[in-house]
Parts: sequence; structure tokens; C-alpha cells
Amino acid sequence: MKKHVPNIFTLGNLFCGAIGIVFVFQDNLIWGAMMIWAGAVLDFFDGFMARILNVKTLIGKELDSLADMVTFGLLPSFIIFYYLKLSTSNVYIPFLAFLIAIFSALRLAKFNVDERQTTSFLGLATPASAFFVSAIPFYYELPNFTSFVNVYILLAITVFLSYLMISEISLFSFKFSGIKWQQDKWKIIFALLSLVLFASFQALSFPLIILSYLIFSKLDNKKNEKPVE
Repeated sequence: MKKHVPNIFTLGNLFCGAIGIVFVFQDNLIWGAMMIWAGAVLDFFDGFMARILNVKTLIGKELDSLADMVTFGLLPSFIIFYYLKLSTSNVYIPFLAFLIAIFSALRLAKFNVDERQTTSFLGLATPASAFFVSAIPFYYELPNFTSFVNVYILLAITVFLSYLMISEISLFSFKFSGIKWQQDKWKIIFALLSLVLFASFQALSFPLIILSYLIFSKLDNKKNEKPVE
């Protein structure tokens, strides 16, 4: 029975993605975005429980990717699609939102077969991309930002995140092997900055946190580069 416990959390993640899409159809974008967060919590616990119970399975790995595709690939695409439809009279442009789903699928497939991504990531993980998108409904609710969430910004976000997910950019993970300041200082600073940003701006902070993640990962990579002799 215990080998199925992580899969229950994974299926919960999938359920959150499906319910989130329903919320988007019902014009409730805030709750749609919140389903991304709920799915991310369950996504964390499925891996956590697999490690605790020592029940990692091949079917669990595949199921995890399928759930992530819905919650962190398809649901964000529907959110951007919704706002693109509001932002343009062109009937074709909103469908570009599904580039997020396409590149999420590529990202997940690449991650599953890439043995280089054991201690760090190459490209932006799908949950991070989805968190970026989840902030859009909250920005749209602000009176001064309604005009800012326009077709050009939305398309730029779509292309930017799609590229990042399949890029070869090295991004750190939080798999610590003992915390040492000299070794992990950029991770620690990023974690503290993220807490401050989230405490100050809540959901509005997610794009800033993701951009900071890219910057601090670059700094962390430079630390590991060997000087040219």
C-alpha cells in the first residue's frame, strides 16, 4: 500500500490542474492561479513521501510528469489564452498561449532522459514557469496595471518562458549537501530575498522571484567557473 502513497499526492496535483482549468472557463482566474500553487504543494509532497518511504518507482516518475503537464503546462496556457482573448480582436493570436503547453511537454520529456540534471537544472522547471504565469490574474486586478497586461506583454511572457524551459541555462536547485556559506551563499541570499519579496507583495512577487532566480543562478555559476590560466 505504501508504494501508492506518493502517487496519491501526484494525482492530487493532476486534480488541481484540471479544476484550475475549470475555474478559468468560469472566468475565475484568481482561483485558477491558486490551483497552480495547490498543485505545487502536492508536487513537493509526492517526491518528499517517495523519499521518506523509499518507494520510488518508474510509474511514479511518469505519472509525475503527466500531472505536471496539466497543472504547470496546460493550466498556465489557458490563463494566458484567457487574457490574450481580452487583449486582442485577432482570433488567432490567443492560441499562441499554448506554446507554454508545448514547451512544457518538451521540458518534461527532456528532464526525464537528461542525466545531467541530478543536482541542478538545465532550463527553467515547469512549476517555476507556472508560478510566473499565476501572478498575471493578480496584476490584472490592479487598476494601474490593467493596461500593462496587454497583448505584447503577454506574448513576450509566453515566448520568454517557452525559451527558458528548453534552454541550456544552468539553474541551481535546493538540494543541499550540508549548508556552507561560501558554497551556498547565492542560494541563501536568493531564498532570503524571495521571502522578503513574497512577504511584501504576495502573488505579485512571483515574476520578480523567478527573475531573481535567473540572476542568482548566473552568479552561482560564475562562482563555480575555473579561472582561465
